[in-house]
Amino acid sequence: MRSAGFIDLEQRQSRHLEAECAAITLDGFRIEHVRLETAAPYEFKSVGESHYIALHDLALHDGELHVDGVPPVRGTDLRDTLTYVPEGRAISGWAAPMDRANNFTILHFNPAAISEALHERFRTAQPAPLLYTRDPALLQTMTKLRRVAQSDGPDRLYAEFLSLTVALEIFGAVETPRLGRLTAQQIRRLTDYINARLGGSITLGELAEVAGLSKSHLSRTFTATLGRGPHQFVQEQRIARAEDLLRHSAKQLDEIANLTGFGSTASFRRSFKRVTGRTPATYRRDT
Repeated sequence: MRSAGFIDLEQRQSRHLEAECAAITLDGFRIEHVRLETAAPYEFKSVGESHYIALHDLALHDGELHVDGVPPVRGTDLRDTLTYVPEGRAISGWAAPMDRANNFTILHFNPAAISEALHERFRTAQPAPLLYTRDPALLQTMTKLRRVAQSDGPDRLYAEFLSLTVALEIFGAVETPRLGRLTAQQIRRLTDYINARLGGSITLGELAEVAGLSKSHLSRTFTATLGRGPHQFVQEQRIARAEDLLRHSAKQLDEIANLTGFGSTASFRRSFKRVTGRTPATYRRDT
């Protein structure tokens, strides 16, 4: 049996399933990206230890999904489909994949671990399972989360922000009449905190604590006040610091990448060019 976090995979005619799993563990969330390395039929099961949502990129000859309390569902073209199963409901089934690059991305979350964020906008009733749905909002957010899970040196702040967004969408966030705004003092505290820690990891929980708000409240008031989310704002600050270092220092690119929290020179180059339209070397030469 091959364990992918909270879900177990087993090839039907042998003991081991060839699959590669990458995982990111956050505060209250776990993200897994599983890539199948074989077209052999397999079985799967999960005991329902957490809320579970999966984005599938699977093409099957045949397959069947069983969820406690729901009639079995069969499916073959599961590309860009989503499955949500609430905590406490077991999952099982089998699949006979086609010979292609099949993969799926799973987000596990426990509402008890993120209750501070949940109580403000969430329904108290537990949502019903969703099997092989194509909800546009969830699909867009889970697709972004898949890209994060596949990346080298994933941005944990962005991963946490997307995970919380999925949880909000799953539980059915209700709109509030007034989103509110950050005060000038909160903006100053947040900016000072971010700039003092650009070289390291910055989490949504840390920013919420600095602002004296819950994570969900910070996420929406940050965007309402500054026109972009915390992750984008932090990236802008990282790029601004990198531009300053490129203009006024002789530091090598790997050192600048480390000082600005990009994790690797390659990631720094990609992000810098995406934002500025120039490579770091070209920017240094032309300024």
